[in-house]
Amino acid sequence: MTKEFEIQGRIGRLPPEMREEEFWYKMIDFIEENNWSFGGCLEMEKICGCISQTSSDLSIDEFKRIFLGFVERNGWSFDGDVKG
Repeated sequence: MTKEFEIQGRIGRLPPEMREEEFWYKMIDFIEENNWSFGGCLEMEKICGCISQTSSDLSIDEFKRIFLGFVERNGWSFDGDVKG
């Protein structure tokens, strides 16, 4: 069984020199490294969509920990919501 998580929010504290293409590739690389799929809107500072193809035993809390850890490792912030 495949789970899906919905992410809606804004990514903040991006470096001023970061281009939208660089942001997009960084996000997509993270998603693909976890063997997930993304459907939705992914723009500079904005994410609104669903992550799917996740393990059926991945909890919403574990997903949030992984996602927010990625955001923090990049020095960014996230203001939004993640739903399971």
